[in-house]
Amino acid sequence: MRVCHNLTNKDDSPSLTLLDTMATTSQHPTQIQAYLLFFLFLLSPPLIAQSADTPNSAPSSAQVSIELQTQHDAARKQLAQTQSQLDRVNDYRSNAEKRIKLIESADLRIDAKTGQLLRQQRLSLPTTYSLRKQLKQVNIETTNAEIELLDLTETPPPLVASPEPHSPPTLVNQYQAYITTLRQLSEATKTTLNATENYTNYLDERLLWIPSAQPINSSDFTTELDAIASIFSKQSLGELSDGLLKDCKNFPILWIIATLAFTLLLAVQSKAKRSIETLAVHVQDRHCDSIKPSLLALFVTLVRSQVLPVALIFLAWRSPSPHSWSIGFSIAALSLSFLSFLKSLSVSHGLLDAHIETDKHKLKRIYFHSTWALYTIPIFLFLAFALPAATAQPAGRISFILAMFLSIAFTHSLLLPKKQLLAFENTPSWALKLLYFIGLALPLFFILAYAIGYIDSVQTLFTDTIISITLVGATALFASLCYRWILVARRNFAKHQARKKYQALRAAETNNTEESPPSLEELEATEVDITAVTHQTRRIVRFLTVIIIVFGLWNIWKPVLPALGALDKVSIVQAPVSSEPASHTTTSDPATPITDIAKTASGSNATTTDDSHFFHKGISLGDIFGVIIIVTFTLVAARNIPGLLELSVLRKLNLSPGGNYAITTVLRYGLIATGGLAAFAQVGVSWGSVKWLAAAVTLGIGFGLQEIFANFVAGIIILFERPIRLGDIVTIGDITGRVSQIKIRATTIKQFNNRELLVPNKEFITGQLINWSLADNMQRFEIPVGIAYGSDTQKATDILTKIVHDHPRVLDDPAPSVLFQAFGASSLDFILRGFVNHYDDLIETRSNLHYQIDAAFRDADIEIAFPQTDIHIRSLPEPLQVIHNQAQDD
Repeated sequence: MRVCHNLTNKDDSPSLTLLDTMATTSQHPTQIQAYLLFFLFLLSPPLIAQSADTPNSAPSSAQVSIELQTQHDAARKQLAQTQSQLDRVNDYRSNAEKRIKLIESADLRIDAKTGQLLRQQRLSLPTTYSLRKQLKQVNIETTNAEIELLDLTETPPPLVASPEPHSPPTLVNQYQAYITTLRQLSEATKTTLNATENYTNYLDERLLWIPSAQPINSSDFTTELDAIASIFSKQSLGELSDGLLKDCKNFPILWIIATLAFTLLLAVQSKAKRSIETLAVHVQDRHCDSIKPSLLALFVTLVRSQVLPVALIFLAWRSPSPHSWSIGFSIAALSLSFLSFLKSLSVSHGLLDAHIETDKHKLKRIYFHSTWALYTIPIFLFLAFALPAATAQPAGRISFILAMFLSIAFTHSLLLPKKQLLAFENTPSWALKLLYFIGLALPLFFILAYAIGYIDSVQTLFTDTIISITLVGATALFASLCYRWILVARRNFAKHQARKKYQALRAAETNNTEESPPSLEELEATEVDITAVTHQTRRIVRFLTVIIIVFGLWNIWKPVLPALGALDKVSIVQAPVSSEPASHTTTSDPATPITDIAKTASGSNATTTDDSHFFHKGISLGDIFGVIIIVTFTLVAARNIPGLLELSVLRKLNLSPGGNYAITTVLRYGLIATGGLAAFAQVGVSWGSVKWLAAAVTLGIGFGLQEIFANFVAGIIILFERPIRLGDIVTIGDITGRVSQIKIRATTIKQFNNRELLVPNKEFITGQLINWSLADNMQRFEIPVGIAYGSDTQKATDILTKIVHDHPRVLDDPAPSVLFQAFGASSLDFILRGFVNHYDDLIETRSNLHYQIDAAFRDADIEIAFPQTDIHIRSLPEPLQVIHNQAQDD
């Protein structure tokens, strides 16, 4: 019998016993014993858990009852705590709504005192993450308890009565009571979670626009200086150092690892600089055909630039309370990380110089401006965020305003549209102007808001602004590296195609038919336009860059600006509601399955949606925007994905002609189908709502659409089975031509008279087809030759043999042959046979042989026979008979 162990702990551990035994074996343990003790100490938690999960013997009913009672008590205690949290959240919500309603009824603005109170309540709320984790754990515990109850009730009664005081009926009652408490805890957790989320959104919609301090005045300068003196005083620095030393004593291994890592980063700085120069020389070589040097340069640049930011982040993490130093270190590290990385990118022979090939004059200006910004802006930002946390007064405003003015100067220097220092290839002018306007408007807005008292709001927005700038910069760098990869891949792709053409020419010159390489004509038929492939890949990179930036900014700013989430509340199509209320599970019934609780946890209300409706969940404005984005992404990907595959994957597979086309075609249709399904799923179109449409389509396929569906399936078979390929010469019916295009519905055959014929794909699968170049491009020709009776047959054979052997396009292996086929009615019939490399050589070779045979037979006085017929006249008309008789007499 299993027992739920998640709410209780076990104290007995075999690993601890083993440690005690080893410790007592010797008063002076050796170094090996010390290492063993250390590793056993690290392994002791898993051993404890394993010993708890695998008891030596099955527990008795009394033990199960005691442990179950302990778990039940813990669940009741947790239920009481959750109810207390719920009451506290409801009280906060009720009081806040009353206060705000009174203020708004008097046409007053929410004052700073009310804003401070609401912010304190916002910080004291339970986190939604912890509540969701608790709900998940409770559901797991409920499921385990239900399984234990089923095992207990399904166990057959013993033949002999058990002498234990706790009989199975008592355990059943205990389990039922425990399950009831767990379900009550689950309901309370769900209610608390919903109340917390609602109140959090309620506060977030208002706190951003509530001032947290009085407008700036002349006394703020004195307050700023006093705060700076306070935070850098001997007492404050002593508290910081004492706290760090205490943390170092508590977590020595962590500090040792951090110190070694920091020392290692400092030690490799000079080597990293040399590595960047070496990689620059390597990547500037025209024979460089890999993106790895650029990626290595990016990694080395990160190593060089992020030493101090990583150290500040670590200090912010381990700094003691109060959190003034921690907040200051964090903000300073973020700004320092961005500026230091930008400076390292713009050094001579760096990533922007050698790999992305940015103009050197621009790089000098970027390096200069990032250098002075690196040594000024992080310092003022540290003071701006550390001083308010260190003092009860709103200090740090002067430092923040100075930091914003410096940011304006830095932004103006880098983003001025005329200079285009950070402009990428083919960047539109309107984008540069918009970026320049945003770069200047945001610091000015922060200065104004900070000056009139919106300190907490600006700090929240500023943190998200730094993250947004980092996202945009990282995405731009990603796009630049992608362009570098496109350049390298294009160079390799051109080499790959040239190498294949060279192999085809060599095979044609040497008449190599053993390996049967693709012919030059086939390669030309399937040759990929490198320029078009490059443009397709660039379009995908640009589109992905825009998508990453848009979705990244949306996710960054959506929690801060709840108005961005209002699109989900604007309903376009209302969700259909059934007339019957949904059945609710009562928490007091232990027989109710846990799946019903899970449904309730997902937010099911008293009404249920009818799945038979087409849009069973309704459509909001956010869903419409989601469909637009999905459709746009699908179309862009389906249109441009062949270029990306050609550059990245297919050129390395060494597929036969037409194989690349087959893969890209199937993938394109797969992307379109996937995008369509995703778009329908976004608006809530489920299988239950389209099953009638599927039935109608099936019926249509069975009647009117069977030909279309048959051609569709045949097209898929052709693309995978490949009975025909691009560039193949085929004969279907009385039509012969070259396959120029394969689509899902039909295939295009270009005849030799330059006319194109569209043939449904079903004809290639179900009808008779001659593929002249499927397995081998070699073709055999036959030329019948008839000479007159009485001619020298051996001489004619020698002449034909010499002509066919001397022709340059006739293959020596297989050897040509001349056969005396038959005695014809009016001629001696010979047949001349030989082989050529390709079907294109067949017609011209046959024509040349005809000319040579005619000329050679004329020179040899061998008559090429023509049909002759003897006519025997039995009777003539009387006048003609008289003339005939006179002629005989004469």
